Amino acid sequence: MHFKPTRIKPVWIARLSFLLWLSCGSSPDELIFDNPLDPEGDDYIPPLTTILASPSDTLMITTAQFSWTGSHEDLEFAYRLNDDDFSTWTLDTSATLDYLDEGDYLFQVKSGYPTGIEETTPADASFTVDAVPPKSLLLYPYRIVASVGDTLSVELRAHGITGLTVLDFRLEYDSTVIKPIAASAGPFLAKDGGSLIIIEEFDPYWHVNIGIGQGPEKGVTGTGAIITFQFEVVSAAEDSISLVIESARGPTDSAVEISSIRGTVFRIEAS
Repeated sequence: MHFKPTRIKPVWIARLSFLLWLSCGSSPDELIFDNPLDPEGDDYIPPLTTILASPSDTLMITTAQFSWTGSHEDLEFAYRLNDDDFSTWTLDTSATLDYLDEGDYLFQVKSGYPTGIEETTPADASFTVDAVPPKSLLLYPYRIVASVGDTLSVELRAHGITGLTVLDFRLEYDSTVIKPIAASAGPFLAKDGGSLIIIEEFDPYWHVNIGIGQGPEKGVTGTGAIITFQFEVVSAAEDSISLVIESARGPTDSAVEISSIRGTVFRIEAS
């Protein structure tokens, strides 16, 4: 949800013009209203936004930059990503969006006059983020915005992992900001019929050992959710959850190659 700035109605613009004209010593009979923000006026220019720069088809990084221009100097702008709410109105003509997860995105930006007249069809640009390399373990989503009292859900995901049977890891976080509630196994390690074993400890972080008790001899290969964690939000802060891998093993107790590890960041707002 966002709140738009107070917008001045055209009638007030006309009244202000009238008062300014009188203050200059002119006669009301000489006054000719010329309001370019009045859609009934001859000089009116409809709000229109043109995107000047946006990502190419596929981004190999997690940050996207955009710039745009409007059809009139008095325009304000609001933008969004996918189905999020539009931002608050701003005079800025550029934006940088970071901590983007893998996937397809649609960026939209629209313009509007202070009178309340808005562009009906926003300008848009589509792109894809493909920034996580194969043989990675990561927390998802990359960025979370929540309020005190909410429950955070964070997934540990495998991305292009080969031959995994046992994973020993811990999550590091500020326990004065978030507190662990529960963990539940995802479908990835059990997708080939294995039965899962989960051992949890708190030392003081969330330390987890998850593995396949009986399953495929070659371990599990591919991409998917290994385990989902839930946290209780107890205080406002900007912080992160770090993922620390103790070991990743295959069916013969051989090490599984992990090329990249990524945690998550979050902003907790006061409720």
